This record gives sequence, C-alpha cells and structure tokens, in this order.
Amino acid sequence: MGKGFFIAALIVGVLLWINGCQKLLTSTTEEDSSDTQAQVTGPTVSPPTISISGGTYTESQTVTIQCATSGATIKYTTDGSDPKTSATTVIGNTVFVSLPMRIRAYATKKGMQDSEVVTSDPFSITSGIVFVSALGNDANQGTKDHPKQTIKAGIELANSLFEIGEVKVAQGTYPTYAGITLKSGISLYGSYTTDFSSRNLSSAVSIIEDKRTSGTCYAVTAMNITSSMVFDGFVVKGANTSSGDSVCFYTESSSTRLTIRNNTFINGQVTSAYSNSIGVYIYRSSPWLYNNVMYGGVASYGNYKIMISEGSPKIYNNTLIAGMGTSSRFVITFTQTPCEPHIKGHL
Repeated sequence: MGKGFFIAALIVGVLLWINGCQKLLTSTTEEDSSDTQAQVTGPTVSPPTISISGGTYTESQTVTIQCATSGATIKYTTDGSDPKTSATTVIGNTVFVSLPMRIRAYATKKGMQDSEVVTSDPFSITSGIVFVSALGNDANQGTKDHPKQTIKAGIELANSLFEIGEVKVAQGTYPTYAGITLKSGISLYGSYTTDFSSRNLSSAVSIIEDKRTSGTCYAVTAMNITSSMVFDGFVVKGANTSSGDSVCFYTESSSTRLTIRNNTFINGQVTSAYSNSIGVYIYRSSPWLYNNVMYGGVASYGNYKIMISEGSPKIYNNTLIAGMGTSSRFVITFTQTPCEPHIKGHL
C-alpha cells in the first residue's frame, strides 16, 4: 500500500508540473502576441513621394525619394520587385535613372508601421547608360547600384535599349577569351571608381586583357561604326599568341564618327613566324585617334603601333613607344592605298 501511494503521488506531481508548463507557455505566447499587436497597431509612416514622374526622357534622370515622417528610412527597387521582400532592395533616397525601369519604394521607422509601397510609372530613357563593374553580376539590371560584370554584357544591354547610349566601366581587370565587339552608337568610358562617383584615368584603371594564347586575336573590334561612338579610358592588353597576329584594337569600315582616345594599348607577344603584334589596326576606316599611349610588344616578324590599310584617319598627339621585332619595327605603317591619314604631334 505504501508503494502504491508514492506512485500515485508521483503521477499527480507530474500532471501538475505539465499543467503549470502549459499555463506558462500560454501566458508567454499571449504576452508576445500582445507586444506584436502593439507594434502592428502603432502609427504608420507616411508613404514616400517620388520627385519625377515616370515617362519618356531623352537622357538619364536623377530622382529623389522623400518621406514626410522625420527619421524614416527609405528602401526601394528599380526592377519592379517588392522592396519589402526583394533581394535587390536598396536603402537610400536618390535613384539615378539611366535605363528603362520602374521605381517601387516604401518608408520604415522603428516603433511605427511601415508605409505602403508606392510605385512610379515606367521610366523610358532613349539615350541612357549601362554600368559595368568587375564586382557586379551579369544577371543584374545594369544600374549604378546593380551593375553588370562583363563589358560584353554591358554593350549587349545598351545596344538592345538605345540607339545612342553609353557603357560606364569601373576600375578592375576584364579578361576576354573571345574579344570585345563594339556597337555603333554605344560609347564605352572606362576608369570609374567602384561606386561610379568619379573618374580617374591614372588611379582607377579599367583593363581589358585578351587571355587567348593561339590564333589571330583582336582584343577589341569596331566594325561598321557609322553613329557617334567613343572608346575612352581603357588599358588594352593584346594576346600573347603562339599562332597568328595579336591586335589590341581593330576597326573596319568605320567612319569619322568613331573616336579612340585616352587609352593605353600594350601590344602582345607573338611567337609564330610571319605574324604581327599590332596596337591599332585601321582598315578602310577614318576614325579619330588621339591622346593614346601605345607600347610595342614582341614579335617574330612585325611590330606596329599603328597599321593603316586604306582610309583617312585623324591621328593626333599619341605617345608611341617601340617594341621588339626581328624583321620590322614601325611606329606607323601603311600597307594599302588609297591611304590619306592626317598625322600630327606624336612623341
């Protein structure tokens, strides 16, 4: 009988303990729910306002997002996604509208309910800008906050959106294994800082490096450029190839609307017989070529800073530095007629 009494008492004690835990859990849950409810039912942050209405603009626009609630933080997206849940949400109140987009924004402040999400009308930019950074991603939208990663992707996006546009490229090295093809009307500007706040040709260097090791290699190609196009602010390194020519910049059938300026071209090393190392190769074209620095490479046959085959290019104020070639080394060479270049002021 004594043993049964103790077992019964133990069971009662366990039941009482379980009941107490349930009450404690229920009480805590109710308190948490009460706290949450207090937050949810607090005052609401005023919805933000967008300074410029969506619409069609001929150039990029700077849009300001403001909130009447003092101390509120504004969060926004430009790809149409919900800024309250999207991975592309940006904190800030200034949006640089450089390509087609729709702004969605809301405001938040501790102790208050978030504002509603406001959505702009779509922005359409007829002459816009795509941003590229070595720290970006080609899946990104191509804005200043979410840049593309490769120059190729930046050019392709700009060419699909604009008849006349720009690609701005931040400092860093951009390797290419197939060469970069420029598009008529889409200018490239390198040497921006990583946040695109400024540009410095000497300290924020954008390097295009041809990584191929065989075959004839053109690091940058400009074909049929008939609309205004500028290539400005890059270091271009030619391929070190065991077969075929190495060319830093090749243009064909391009008009005077093509401008190549403020670049450094470093010729590649060529080891095969009768192959050439060339800085800028101009074929049936008449571009402007000025304020560039060109370093000769190493070649078993010909080493040229500028090669011209037909055309009337304007070549001014470039710095041309000889390289090494066992057969011929020329600063500027003319290979075919008619060829009527305008050449002035070189070092």
